[in-house]
Amino acid sequence: MIFGGIQRLSTIDFPGVLSCVVFTRGCDLDCFYCHNRALVSGQSEDDLSEEEVLAFLNKRVGKLSGVVVRGGEPTMWPELQDFLKKVRKRGFQIKLDSNGQRPAVLRALWEEGLFNYAAIDVKALPKDYAAVCGAPGFPQEAVSTLMALGAPFEVRTTLYPGLTLDALKELFKLLPNMPRWRLNFFRMPQVYKAWDERRLHAPALTRGKIDEAKEQLLKLQSGLTY
Repeated sequence: MIFGGIQRLSTIDFPGVLSCVVFTRGCDLDCFYCHNRALVSGQSEDDLSEEEVLAFLNKRVGKLSGVVVRGGEPTMWPELQDFLKKVRKRGFQIKLDSNGQRPAVLRALWEEGLFNYAAIDVKALPKDYAAVCGAPGFPQEAVSTLMALGAPFEVRTTLYPGLTLDALKELFKLLPNMPRWRLNFFRMPQVYKAWDERRLHAPALTRGKIDEAKEQLLKLQSGLTY
Protein backbone atom coordinates (compact mmCIF):
# COMPACT_ATOMS: atom_id res chain seq x y z
CA MET A 1 0.00 0.00 0.00
CA ILE A 2 1.03 3.60 -0.58
CA PHE A 3 0.23 6.25 2.01
CA GLY A 4 0.05 9.98 1.41
CA GLY A 5 0.74 10.99 4.99
CA ILE A 6 0.29 10.53 8.72
CA GLN A 7 -1.38 12.73 11.30
CA ARG A 8 0.60 11.74 14.36
CA LEU A 9 -2.04 12.52 16.99
CA SER A 10 -5.80 12.99 16.97
CA THR A 11 -8.26 13.29 19.84
CA ILE A 12 -11.35 13.79 17.63
CA ASP A 13 -11.24 11.36 14.69
CA PHE A 14 -11.95 8.17 16.65
CA PRO A 15 -14.61 8.76 19.34
CA GLY A 16 -13.11 8.18 22.77
CA VAL A 17 -9.83 6.80 21.43
CA LEU A 18 -6.46 8.58 21.29
CA SER A 19 -5.29 7.88 17.77
CA CYS A 20 -3.14 8.65 14.79
CA VAL A 21 -4.53 8.96 11.26
CA VAL A 22 -2.97 7.36 8.18
CA PHE A 23 -4.03 8.47 4.70
CA THR A 24 -4.11 6.04 1.79
CA ARG A 25 -3.66 7.20 -1.79
CA GLY A 26 -6.29 6.98 -4.51
CA CYS A 27 -10.04 7.53 -4.62
CA ASP A 28 -12.83 6.37 -6.92
CA LEU A 29 -14.80 9.59 -6.36
CA ASP A 30 -13.77 13.14 -7.18
CA CYS A 31 -15.82 15.48 -4.99
CA PHE A 32 -15.56 19.08 -6.09
CA TYR A 33 -15.07 20.28 -2.49
CA CYS A 34 -12.45 17.64 -1.56
CA HIS A 35 -9.90 18.68 1.09
CA ASN A 36 -7.56 15.78 0.31
CA ARG A 37 -7.27 16.38 -3.42
CA ALA A 38 -3.55 15.57 -3.41
CA LEU A 39 -4.49 12.00 -2.44
CA VAL A 40 -7.07 11.42 -5.16
CA SER A 41 -4.53 10.43 -7.79
CA GLY A 42 -0.85 10.56 -8.58
CA GLN A 43 2.12 10.13 -6.29
CA SER A 44 4.48 12.34 -4.35
CA GLU A 45 8.09 12.08 -3.25
CA ASP A 46 6.72 12.40 0.29
CA ASP A 47 4.61 9.24 0.02
CA LEU A 48 5.13 6.57 2.64
CA SER A 49 5.39 2.83 2.13
CA GLU A 50 3.52 0.34 4.29
CA GLU A 51 6.81 -0.54 5.98
CA GLU A 52 7.38 3.10 6.94
CA VAL A 53 3.88 3.40 8.37
CA LEU A 54 4.28 0.21 10.39
CA ALA A 55 7.66 1.44 11.68
CA PHE A 56 5.92 4.59 12.90
CA LEU A 57 3.19 2.53 14.58
CA ASN A 58 5.81 0.39 16.31
CA LYS A 59 6.99 3.53 18.09
CA ARG A 60 3.43 4.37 19.19
CA VAL A 61 2.57 1.03 20.80
CA GLY A 62 1.54 1.79 24.37
CA LYS A 63 1.27 5.51 23.62
CA LEU A 64 -1.72 5.50 21.29
CA SER A 65 -4.79 3.29 21.44
CA GLY A 66 -6.12 3.59 17.92
CA VAL A 67 -5.36 4.01 14.24
CA VAL A 68 -7.72 5.74 11.84
CA VAL A 69 -7.36 4.63 8.22
CA ARG A 70 -8.74 7.06 5.67
CA GLY A 71 -7.96 8.39 2.22
CA GLY A 72 -8.49 8.85 -0.50
CA GLU A 73 -10.43 5.62 -0.25
CA PRO A 74 -8.79 2.77 1.70
CA THR A 75 -11.10 0.01 0.39
CA MET A 76 -9.66 0.44 -3.11
CA TRP A 77 -6.47 -1.29 -1.98
CA PRO A 78 -6.43 -5.11 -2.27
CA GLU A 79 -3.70 -5.08 0.40
CA LEU A 80 -5.92 -3.34 2.97
CA GLN A 81 -6.91 -6.55 4.74
CA ASP A 82 -3.30 -7.62 5.28
CA PHE A 83 -2.32 -4.14 6.45
CA LEU A 84 -5.14 -4.03 9.00
CA LYS A 85 -4.10 -7.43 10.32
CA LYS A 86 -0.61 -6.03 10.94
CA VAL A 87 -2.07 -3.00 12.70
CA ARG A 88 -4.30 -5.25 14.83
CA LYS A 89 -1.35 -7.47 15.82
CA ARG A 90 0.28 -4.37 17.32
CA GLY A 91 -2.68 -4.02 19.67
CA PHE A 92 -4.39 -1.00 18.12
CA GLN A 93 -8.10 -0.40 17.77
CA ILE A 94 -9.01 0.52 14.20
CA LYS A 95 -11.42 3.04 12.72
CA LEU A 96 -12.04 2.86 9.00
CA ASP A 97 -13.27 5.89 7.02
CA SER A 98 -14.89 5.03 3.69
CA ASN A 99 -17.12 6.44 0.98
CA GLY A 100 -19.10 3.21 1.13
CA GLN A 101 -18.68 2.19 -2.50
CA ARG A 102 -17.51 -1.35 -1.59
CA PRO A 103 -19.93 -2.83 0.96
CA ALA A 104 -18.58 -6.34 0.36
CA VAL A 105 -15.12 -5.19 1.48
CA LEU A 106 -16.61 -3.65 4.63
CA ARG A 107 -18.42 -6.90 5.38
CA ALA A 108 -15.28 -9.00 4.91
CA LEU A 109 -13.17 -6.72 7.09
CA TRP A 110 -15.73 -6.67 9.89
CA GLU A 111 -16.16 -10.44 9.82
CA GLU A 112 -12.37 -10.75 10.09
CA GLY A 113 -12.43 -8.46 13.14
CA LEU A 114 -10.30 -5.85 11.39
CA PHE A 115 -12.01 -2.66 12.51
CA ASN A 116 -13.82 -1.45 15.63
CA TYR A 117 -15.65 1.54 14.20
CA ALA A 118 -16.44 2.94 10.77
CA ALA A 119 -17.43 6.26 9.27
CA ILE A 120 -19.34 6.26 5.99
CA ASP A 121 -19.62 9.42 3.91
CA VAL A 122 -23.14 10.11 2.70
CA LYS A 123 -22.23 12.91 0.38
CA ALA A 124 -25.37 13.98 -1.46
CA LEU A 125 -28.80 12.94 -2.63
CA PRO A 126 -28.59 10.01 -5.06
CA LYS A 127 -29.65 12.21 -7.98
CA ASP A 128 -26.80 14.64 -7.19
CA TYR A 129 -23.98 12.15 -6.64
CA ALA A 130 -22.55 12.33 -10.14
CA ALA A 131 -22.49 16.13 -10.15
CA VAL A 132 -21.08 16.45 -6.63
CA CYS A 133 -18.77 13.43 -6.53
CA GLY A 134 -17.86 12.81 -10.16
CA ALA A 135 -19.60 9.42 -10.20
CA PRO A 136 -22.87 7.84 -9.03
CA GLY A 137 -22.75 5.80 -5.85
CA PHE A 138 -25.14 6.49 -2.96
CA PRO A 139 -23.89 4.22 -0.10
CA GLN A 140 -27.25 2.75 0.90
CA GLU A 141 -25.94 -0.82 0.75
CA ALA A 142 -22.87 -0.02 2.84
CA VAL A 143 -25.03 1.47 5.59
CA SER A 144 -27.46 -1.45 5.46
CA THR A 145 -24.58 -3.92 5.61
CA LEU A 146 -23.03 -2.35 8.71
CA MET A 147 -26.42 -2.17 10.42
CA ALA A 148 -27.13 -5.83 9.68
CA LEU A 149 -23.70 -6.82 11.01
CA GLY A 150 -24.16 -4.80 14.21
CA ALA A 151 -20.95 -2.90 13.49
CA PRO A 152 -20.54 0.43 15.34
CA PHE A 153 -20.48 3.24 12.80
CA GLU A 154 -21.48 6.79 11.97
CA VAL A 155 -22.38 8.55 8.77
CA ARG A 156 -21.01 11.94 7.78
CA THR A 157 -22.13 14.66 5.42
CA THR A 158 -20.18 17.75 4.43
CA LEU A 159 -22.46 20.74 3.92
CA TYR A 160 -21.01 21.55 0.52
CA PRO A 161 -21.88 24.79 -1.31
CA GLY A 162 -25.22 24.40 -3.00
CA LEU A 163 -26.66 21.88 -0.55
CA THR A 164 -29.90 23.38 0.76
CA LEU A 165 -31.69 22.76 4.01
CA ASP A 166 -34.56 21.09 2.14
CA ALA A 167 -32.11 18.78 0.36
CA LEU A 168 -30.47 17.91 3.69
CA LYS A 169 -33.87 17.00 5.16
CA GLU A 170 -34.59 14.86 2.11
CA LEU A 171 -31.23 13.16 2.56
CA PHE A 172 -32.00 12.42 6.21
CA LYS A 173 -35.24 10.71 5.16
CA LEU A 174 -33.47 8.28 2.84
CA LEU A 175 -31.79 6.33 5.64
CA PRO A 176 -33.21 4.84 8.83
CA ASN A 177 -32.31 6.51 12.10
CA MET A 178 -28.53 6.43 12.29
CA PRO A 179 -26.60 5.94 15.55
CA ARG A 180 -24.70 9.12 14.70
CA TRP A 181 -25.00 11.45 11.75
CA ARG A 182 -22.21 13.99 11.80
CA LEU A 183 -22.42 17.21 9.82
CA ASN A 184 -19.18 18.86 8.72
CA PHE A 185 -19.36 22.53 7.85
CA PHE A 186 -17.78 23.52 4.56
CA ARG A 187 -14.28 24.99 4.50
CA MET A 188 -12.69 26.25 1.30
CA PRO A 189 -10.09 23.73 0.10
CA GLN A 190 -6.60 24.99 -0.62
CA VAL A 191 -6.42 23.02 -3.88
CA TYR A 192 -9.31 22.68 -6.30
CA LYS A 193 -10.05 22.48 -10.00
CA ALA A 194 -10.20 25.88 -11.66
CA TRP A 195 -13.62 25.18 -13.20
CA ASP A 196 -15.06 24.45 -9.71
CA GLU A 197 -14.15 27.83 -8.25
CA ARG A 198 -17.53 29.39 -8.95
CA ARG A 199 -19.51 26.59 -7.32
CA LEU A 200 -17.14 26.57 -4.34
CA HIS A 201 -18.21 30.16 -3.68
CA ALA A 202 -21.91 29.32 -3.75
CA PRO A 203 -23.81 29.67 -0.44
CA ALA A 204 -23.30 26.85 2.07
CA LEU A 205 -25.29 26.00 5.18
CA THR A 206 -23.85 27.64 8.28
CA ARG A 207 -23.90 26.63 11.92
CA GLY A 208 -26.51 29.34 12.51
CA LYS A 209 -28.81 27.87 9.85
CA ILE A 210 -28.42 24.37 11.26
CA ASP A 211 -29.03 25.65 14.80
CA GLU A 212 -32.28 27.26 13.64
CA ALA A 213 -33.44 24.01 12.04
CA LYS A 214 -32.01 21.65 14.66
CA GLU A 215 -35.35 20.66 16.19
CA GLN A 216 -36.73 19.73 12.77
CA LEU A 217 -33.57 17.85 11.83
CA LEU A 218 -33.50 15.87 15.08
CA LYS A 219 -36.99 14.57 14.31
CA LEU A 220 -35.55 13.05 11.15
CA GLN A 221 -32.21 11.86 12.55
CA SER A 222 -31.97 11.81 16.34
CA GLY A 223 -28.25 10.98 16.14
CA LEU A 224 -27.46 14.34 14.55
CA THR A 225 -24.22 15.94 15.73
CA TYR A 226 -22.00 18.75 14.47
